[in-house]
Amino acid sequence: MKKVSFMLLVATVAAYLSTSAMASMMNAPDVYGLTAKGMGVGNAMTAYPGDISDAYYNPAGIALIGSGEISLGYIYADPFLQITANGKTYNDIVPLNRIGEIGYALNLSRLLNRQVVLAQELSVDNNMRTLAEFDDSPSANGNFFRYGYTNLMLLTSLGVNVLPWIYVGYGISAYLAANTVMSTTTDLAGHTGNSSISLGTSGKFSSLAGLLLTPLGGMVTVGLTYREGHIFNLGPISANAIATVGGSTLSTLPLDLYFKDGFVPTQWALGVGFKPSNRLRVLFDLTYYQWSWLNKLESSGDYSKTGINLDMKDVYAPRIGVELQPIDDLYARIGYQYLPSPLHGSTGTSNWVDSPQQVWSIGAGYSIAPLSPEYPMSIDAVYQYHYLNKTSFPFSSGYSAQAKGDINVLGVTLTMKF
Repeated sequence: MKKVSFMLLVATVAAYLSTSAMASMMNAPDVYGLTAKGMGVGNAMTAYPGDISDAYYNPAGIALIGSGEISLGYIYADPFLQITANGKTYNDIVPLNRIGEIGYALNLSRLLNRQVVLAQELSVDNNMRTLAEFDDSPSANGNFFRYGYTNLMLLTSLGVNVLPWIYVGYGISAYLAANTVMSTTTDLAGHTGNSSISLGTSGKFSSLAGLLLTPLGGMVTVGLTYREGHIFNLGPISANAIATVGGSTLSTLPLDLYFKDGFVPTQWALGVGFKPSNRLRVLFDLTYYQWSWLNKLESSGDYSKTGINLDMKDVYAPRIGVELQPIDDLYARIGYQYLPSPLHGSTGTSNWVDSPQQVWSIGAGYSIAPLSPEYPMSIDAVYQYHYLNKTSFPFSSGYSAQAKGDINVLGVTLTMKF
């Protein structure tokens, strides 16, 4: 009887871990942004040339970075998210996001006799701790689908000018994953020994490609970006429990615990920019998120999705941004994004919730040249506000839960040319 109880306990823990350990389901660039400049124009960056965050939004655009540069940034997000279920309201749903960003760009044009720029971006959450930390914060009262700690991300992108006003780019995104093996031996009296655990890490990669057109002397810019979807996860955890009697093995219970920490869907983005004067730029973006491919994982034998009962739909996210230069070296920016929810229908045992979001941003930037006019230094700051519409979701317990909230975000980026 004790053996059966022990096995049931292990199986219960395994089922809980496999469906409820959740972090953010998206990247930092998709949830908030990378640089304060890009966030200021609502992340409508597909047709914005020459910013280091193009390494993610459109790698072709980095070819227009005129010289080498180093970028240091920080994003502080303070969420106030609520879930009301069974007459109770829960406010402490997700942790603060404190995202550090480091990037650099190298102009290789002189070496290659062609306009070529190489850029790298590193994004790390929780004050750089997710660089080596794999802890989640599961909540039995509900998990917001797109909020929580974001996974470490490293981008490497290359932009090339192939014709007078045609630029192409390619990049690779690297993400961190972990693999854990646990084993333990127990007897019928409940005494446990010979326990061991080993942890290994591995990288996962996805591709991104971009095209940027700058006809009419750059007065019009048109961009197209493809970003490959991927899954990064804390797992699998391979657990092997052995029950013994008098030193002899009575039975074994091998368990492979798979669970996901993040999803990034395949994305297509189309952007158009207008620059009627040297002091005004207007940007329009439309991004297609192919979330429906997650619905096929269970049928393809991905047991990590068992019990989650995903019912995802593809969505389109429009963005608009305006950048104004009222005087020399000073920039003002505003932006708006509408992010529809891909999640609908049953959320299964994971109790996922999500809401359509409206995101406003306002930002400013200032450039100075303390050493040389050829190598200016700029500082950009942004305030971003996320409003989550009130939405109802069915929970596994049978009752309906309501989710709503808002998020205040501050970002700052320091960029130095060299």
